Amino acid sequence: NANEKANFTALMQEFRNELSAVTATTGKTYYLLADLAAGPSTPGAAQFSGNDGGYVTIDIASLNNILDYINVDGYNYAGDWSNATNDASPLYDETASPLYGKGDTIDSTVHYYLSHGATPAKYTMGFPL
Repeated sequence: NANEKANFTALMQEFRNELSAVTATTGKTYYLLADLAAGPSTPGAAQFSGNDGGYVTIDIASLNNILDYINVDGYNYAGDWSNATNDASPLYDETASPLYGKGDTIDSTVHYYLSHGATPAKYTMGFPL
């Protein structure tokens, strides 16, 4: 919800403020990154937080100004919470996919983040190995 979005952004800003203070004291550079959701929703997350946790719940533009890097999970698009078997890390949408048209692909995730204020030089993505 909107409160959680604002609270998470404020938490990241507080981390940034503290790291900047430590940098001023030590002269060392400290980097701040967050590992963020890959899809528009994260089924199963609600059981832990009451929030579906998708990227629509993140203020990407504000976080882009706070974080040094934005890391996005490029996996877990499907799993034991899914109603059908599907790729855990689909690059593009396929009409044969049970998740077709839902925005659950690496391609749609990258486009969403970049179109909502993420700087390409700060954007990283994890992949399953």
